[in-house]
Amino acid sequence: MVTRVLELIARPGKSEAVCDAIEFEVRPRLRAMPGFMELVTLISEGEPRLIVLMTVWRSESAATRYAKDLCPHILELLQPYLALPFPKSSFQFAQDCGNAAGSTTAKSID
Repeated sequence: MVTRVLELIARPGKSEAVCDAIEFEVRPRLRAMPGFMELVTLISEGEPRLIVLMTVWRSESAATRYAKDLCPHILELLQPYLALPFPKSSFQFAQDCGNAAGSTTAKSID
């Protein structure tokens, strides 16, 4: 599994609009992409304008296809609500050697 992470900074008063756009416009587009597994949207407790969008993909090729084909459209869709440029990060799921239960954790590959 591979995950892609976008960190978004909403304009003042636009966090709810960003989350609505993610839920009602972005999520359906993601579901249509081959290899898509999950979308997680996180809002910072300390700074509610900070929104993290995480997508999980079955394979590196599916995540790459998303990054190339859909991600630019998502960013264009959200742009009216965003205050700052946004960094993109890539992560892969890896077994945590220190965890005897063998749960998976995300690890940066950038």
